[in-house]
Amino acid sequence: MKTALALLLISFFILTGCSKGPEVTPLTAEEKLAKLLTADGNRLWHLKAVYQNDTLQTLTASQLTYTKTFTLGAGQTSQGSFTDNDLKGTWKVMTGSSFYLEFYSAAGKFYHLDCNVLSISETKLDFSYPYNMVKNEEVYYAY
Repeated sequence: MKTALALLLISFFILTGCSKGPEVTPLTAEEKLAKLLTADGNRLWHLKAVYQNDTLQTLTASQLTYTKTFTLGAGQTSQGSFTDNDLKGTWKVMTGSSFYLEFYSAAGKFYHLDCNVLSISETKLDFSYPYNMVKNEEVYYAY
């Protein structure tokens, strides 16, 4: 009787240990980038450094408090809106390492910036983009 009970318990543990849970579809590289940009909704980024042609620039007083928020669009996995201290516009992931920003300046001029992600994590965003024949790089941190 004890042997039968022991076999029954061992079988139970083997069967429950091998059962599959709900399948989770892995995120694409584009979805991973969007998730890091927005933290599944929206994420506030604080500007920490600006480089032009790989030369560190001294931040102005307004840049020291500059922030950018990326918000995931409703029902979307890799695009949404952004706001910063000056502008609002849209963003969309193009590849697992790039996204674009589209917005209108205060003067009404339309901009489309193709941004190359140099590094990204839950707390750091470093991307570059060409503008007026200058390589611009912005480094942000999220707290």
